[in-house]
Amino acid sequence: MSLKVISSPIKAPLGFGSLFLAFVIACVYFIYQINLIFSAVALDGSCLYTFWQPSAVWWESPYWLVVFIVIGLLLWSAILGISSIFKHEVSGIVLGALAIVGLSAWLYGLAGMWAAMEVERGNISEEQFYEEGWVNWRMLDGPGKPCGKNN
Repeated sequence: MSLKVISSPIKAPLGFGSLFLAFVIACVYFIYQINLIFSAVALDGSCLYTFWQPSAVWWESPYWLVVFIVIGLLLWSAILGISSIFKHEVSGIVLGALAIVGLSAWLYGLAGMWAAMEVERGNISEEQFYEEGWVNWRMLDGPGKPCGKNN
């Protein structure tokens, strides 16, 4: 006796993988924003890199943890989008494309944060920071002034 699998004619517009990806991206971004706000408020005038890159070992810093999580989510979104193309699921293609665009913008923002931390350390000048187009506003502390010291 063989069992027949009856498929339902009703199909959800988004699969579990798509909804789970959207949920994970939203949660990671929320946690990142909370940590960013906490580090900006609770450091009491210290540099951002004292929280985001506390040691010389790069894999121990929260900054690189966030970068690798975002890259992993970006790859997951690309795989979802490509598999949705083969399955002819328009909603998965759209969600994958939106996730790729949003995560790419997040990575660009993280690169700008890296450049800002390099200015705080004095590795690049403030003029180089603005010439490269990372931001269009001026930082409060100029280059060469140590963070956290009121002059």
